[in-house]
Amino acid sequence: MSFWDIAWKGGFVWALWHFPLLFILYLPAGAAVLVPSLIGFIASIVAMNYITNFLYEAMDSITSVILLHALNNTMSYLLVLLFPGTPFTILTSLMAWAFVWWIEKNHADLIQAVNRNEAP
Repeated sequence: MSFWDIAWKGGFVWALWHFPLLFILYLPAGAAVLVPSLIGFIASIVAMNYITNFLYEAMDSITSVILLHALNNTMSYLLVLLFPGTPFTILTSLMAWAFVWWIEKNHADLIQAVNRNEAP
């Protein structure tokens, strides 16, 4: 299975894991808010799953993945609390995908090694 396959499948599983929270947060606002939130969350989680998978492969450290996850959650909630009703959540998702692009561009050798099961 390729690095991308793992990122997509793992990201989708993690998104499903978080769906109950999203339903609690957005269902009262109606389907017009809930559905785009679910779609955006899936896209964001897939990108973050790619980044955390890369971080683990590059550093061989679950601690760094845990810290990144905690930082991501803290910053996401902080942005929502400080700037409600703004597109910061969309921007954070776009930033995650920009970082995925940067990883692909600058660390293709590691991704290819993982795909060949030769990662350090």
